[in-house]
Amino acid sequence: REGTVTTPPRNTVLPGISLWVTEEVCRLAGIPFREAAIPMALPFHGVEAMLTGTGFCMAGVRELFLWNSKPVRLEWPG
Repeated sequence: REGTVTTPPRNTVLPGISLWVTEEVCRLAGIPFREAAIPMALPFHGVEAMLTGTGFCMAGVRELFLWNSKPVRLEWPG
């Protein structure tokens, strides 16, 4: 969002090499990287999302299924 890669706070996600590498790549590329809660109430226009994992490295997210609303379609391919 707004040129910054944001991850949920580390105490809420599994620690792993993929997240560490993503943070390192952002640092090397000069892209801001931060930890913050990701509010579900924000407008998602122009927002991209990705998942990181050892088995697949990075995967773009096409839709978010929120508990209190319809699915939210995101920019693709992300």
